[in-house]
Formats: sequence, C-alpha cells, structure tokens
Amino acid sequence: MNMSIALVIGISTYYQKQATKFKEILSSPQDLFTYEIGRIIHGILQAALMSVIFLALVICVRFIFSSSEEIGLMAASIAGILLTSVWLVPFYSWLCRLTNLYFALGIGFLSSILAMFLSRTAFSMWWPFDWGMLLNNMWLKGDFVFGSWSLSICSLILGFILSIFSAYSFKKQ
Repeated sequence: MNMSIALVIGISTYYQKQATKFKEILSSPQDLFTYEIGRIIHGILQAALMSVIFLALVICVRFIFSSSEEIGLMAASIAGILLTSVWLVPFYSWLCRLTNLYFALGIGFLSSILAMFLSRTAFSMWWPFDWGMLLNNMWLKGDFVFGSWSLSICSLILGFILSIFSAYSFKKQ
C-alpha cells in the first residue's frame, strides 16, 4: 500500500507540477488551504479504491487456490491496512510537491524495506510505515486487541496533523 499510494499521489502531483507548476492554482482566488485538503481527500478516495481492487484480487486468488482464510478477516485486514495508511496521502502529497516523484518513490521504497526488517522487533510500533503490516498480522490471527485499534487511531491523528501541515505549506507556497 505504501508504494502504491506514493505512486498514485506522486504521479498526480508530478503531472500537475509539470503542466503548470501550480501557477493557475496559486494565482486563482480559491483558498489554497481548501484546495490542498480537497487533493488529500481525493488521494484518500484513490487509496480506498486501490484497497477495494486489492480485496477483489485477494478473493479471486483465494478461490483459485482454495484457501481456508475467511473472507471477512481478509476484508478487515485490508480495511485496517487502509486505515493505517491514511497518513501517507498528505505525507506524499507534501513530499512530491516540494521535491519530485522519484524522491518520494525512493523514500517509499526505502521505508518499506526498513519496515520489513523492523516488523518482528519491538521498534515496529514506532515506525509508522510498518503499522499496516503489524495490523495485518494481528487481524489475520483474529486478534482484535486494543493495540491494533490504537494503531488505526494514531494513523488517523497523524493523517489529520499532516493534512493540516501540507495544506498550510501549500497555502504559503
């Protein structure tokens, strides 16, 4: 999910940056804070659509290989991954706008690699790029504990804070 969000947000920001360098948006009378919040909400909707497509693919693979995993647990796991990845949308939106698509993809790739190494350690709770993997492991085992819900809540709070930061940064641009 990390890399796909980085790619989708990065490409949309890249094309907008290449086409006009945000000049038509920056010179418009529209509130730039509201515009950036709208872009972030659009990115969250795109991430939700990617999750639905991924769920459909997982269900198809389940039937092809006749797996015994419950579809409800798979759907809950993918929903949890989406919830813990919400903060990535404003993060990549801000990062792509200030740097470029390739730098954001590099950060996404390196953070995903680091998350794989940290996933079985005590530090994984402190690495937000690993929250989706942690939640996935908990929920697939049927372990709906408070820790798993706190990851989702922390992700939503971090997403809200980063959205305000990204929108404020765009407004000052």
